[in-house]
Amino acid sequence: MMNDKLFCARTTLFDLKRGKNSLAVFFCHPQFAKNKDFVYLCKRIETTIIKTMKKRLFSLLTMTFLVVLANAQSLGVFIFDENGPYSNVRNSPNNGKVVDRIPVNVSAMLGVEKPVNGWWRIVDDCYDAIGEVDFEEFELKGSTTGYWIHYSVIAVGTRNYGREQLFLRSEPKASSRIVYTIKEETLVRPVEIKGDWVKVKTIDGKGFGWIEADWLCGNSVTNCC
Repeated sequence: MMNDKLFCARTTLFDLKRGKNSLAVFFCHPQFAKNKDFVYLCKRIETTIIKTMKKRLFSLLTMTFLVVLANAQSLGVFIFDENGPYSNVRNSPNNGKVVDRIPVNVSAMLGVEKPVNGWWRIVDDCYDAIGEVDFEEFELKGSTTGYWIHYSVIAVGTRNYGREQLFLRSEPKASSRIVYTIKEETLVRPVEIKGDWVKVKTIDGKGFGWIEADWLCGNSVTNCC
């Protein structure tokens, strides 16, 4: 049961840090107070909630933020790189200079936004790594112009946990032509985002099209129920 609680704590903290619109609610029950890992995560969650509420309160006072929020499009993803022990992070899209690297064996999760020709800008200039019990945030270093990562080394999972059939479509709308069918949970690579739709490519390259973002999960260690 403790492992389930720790997973819940980590997932809650990750969702909060990614700035999801949905309200994340989490209770730190006294019966788990003796577990140092659980207590540590509870404190991190509490701190993150406070910071998030302060940011949102300040943001509501500015019209500029409201405009940006209306147009902001970000996505939670994780590293899935089959080409080496590290994934390169660059200082600009389109093969900019390599300024940092993310290990592929640490279950790294990150937020990405503003795709340009298959390159995604990393949100908050950091990534989160989850191990057996530790949860850490790692800041990226070496750039003053942002950090970019290519779609070919990141992935998201599909959320058809009940074996629902998911359709990739030719355009980002439900009425467009179906170009590929996903029949079971699978990993896909996000290429582009438009509104509530994400253009993805299956790992084997056979499927390529648009899917609603609600059907995607950017958590590398558990599902997104």
